[in-house]
Amino acid sequence: MMWFRRIAAIPLIIIFVVLFIGALVVTQINNSFASPGFYNSQLQRADMYNFVYDKALPAALDQVKTDVSPDFNLNVDAIKAPVASAARKIAPPEWLQTQAETASNTIIPYFVGKTDSFTYTLVLKDRVELADEVVKSDIIHGDAFNSLYNDGISYAADRVLQNIGTLPYSLTFSKVDIENALKQGIPIDWAASQASAGVDSLEAYMIGDTNHFTITIYLQDRVAETITALAALADQKIEALFYSLPTCSTTQFNQAVQALSTGSLPPCRPADLTYQEFKNMFNVDARVTSSIQQIVQGQIPNQWTYTDAQLIAKLGSKNAQTLEDMRGWIKNGYTLTQADVRNEIAKNNGDLASFDTARHRINTVRTWLWALWLIPFAVLILIALLCGRNWLSRAFWGLGTLFVTSLAIYIAVTVSYAHAVEPRLTRDLFHPSEYQGVAAVMAEKGNEVIRNVAGSFASGIEWMAIYTMIGSGVVILGLIIWKVVLPRRRGTTPQNP
Repeated sequence: MMWFRRIAAIPLIIIFVVLFIGALVVTQINNSFASPGFYNSQLQRADMYNFVYDKALPAALDQVKTDVSPDFNLNVDAIKAPVASAARKIAPPEWLQTQAETASNTIIPYFVGKTDSFTYTLVLKDRVELADEVVKSDIIHGDAFNSLYNDGISYAADRVLQNIGTLPYSLTFSKVDIENALKQGIPIDWAASQASAGVDSLEAYMIGDTNHFTITIYLQDRVAETITALAALADQKIEALFYSLPTCSTTQFNQAVQALSTGSLPPCRPADLTYQEFKNMFNVDARVTSSIQQIVQGQIPNQWTYTDAQLIAKLGSKNAQTLEDMRGWIKNGYTLTQADVRNEIAKNNGDLASFDTARHRINTVRTWLWALWLIPFAVLILIALLCGRNWLSRAFWGLGTLFVTSLAIYIAVTVSYAHAVEPRLTRDLFHPSEYQGVAAVMAEKGNEVIRNVAGSFASGIEWMAIYTMIGSGVVILGLIIWKVVLPRRRGTTPQNP
């Protein structure tokens, strides 16, 4: 009769195993994907907040290099570290972590049906105000601006060289010549002061203190300084060319001059003719200065102006609206509520009724999760009653079934993850080689996050199985000690005469 009862318990044992596995999986899903803490811990484990500055931002800067004008040689490597450092000061990793965790702690409960509403506000105005100070102190007055300044001067020199044409008196300028003249005409300190003023104007516009901005850079004096610097260099070059001419008699020189075209050097010079006399004779200074002036003024305007109207026109209507939204978020804070989520779902043809049903069901499961565990343990009690002869035997059968099931689950999860799941995850779900720039870096980090999430999920099930093994094993050991070991010790205790 007992063997019949134990054979009859086999289907119950199978049912218990299935129900116990289901309870473990549902519990782990609740502890992970339905818990804000799980997302927060995964972001920390992936070092996501430092990743933004260590990998994502440098990749974005590399992508900027490919997006700018192809003839503008931007030295991205020289500005990566300063820009990343400045960004860390503006929005430190600790600040990013606080915002992310606040968002998850506020929003996730709504999605799992724990709350019926939420309001999350991201304050940005202080970050923009801090950005103004950091950009001026660390970028404009730091090594990054030096690099940008040199790149800009090099770009301007290339533009001048491309349009320089033929200069009088066989005059030639190298790129270095033009760069040096531009640096004299537009010194880096002056450029930095103009950039700082421009940043202040943009800050006032972005935080909403003004509704318009105008950045005006007066270049007329800078153009004049550049022309003066190039003219002085031209004078040195022409003087060297003049004194390199072979000497001849005054008669020969006068004959050569009569056939000389405007802006050309004579084939020879009298030994007693000075360079200053030559310049005065042919009005060299005025002719050279006029030629240089036409070249420089053609590439550098007397005044450069940029306004919010130009910015909006550049962005287009759609992006211009995004800019206005951003200005509003910066001024008043970016606020996200359940109404925004629901509007977005409806806008994308989502079914709000199904969304609410899913939230309700998730909350119901989470609320009654404890009751879910009652079902497999009720089956476990039936197994114990069928298989045991007395209360102690029944306890051993029930606890033994729980111990063996937990051990089997632990082994199955560990082996299957190590030999089936993990090898597939190591092959990358997203191949970084298929992407470029920031997308490639994000693909690589995405693979890491997926591996971490899968590992954490499997580890959670393993630890729950371990806990039940330890719990059931300790109780079994206690029963053995209480029922077997202690009676034997009492039986061997010497009796008093």
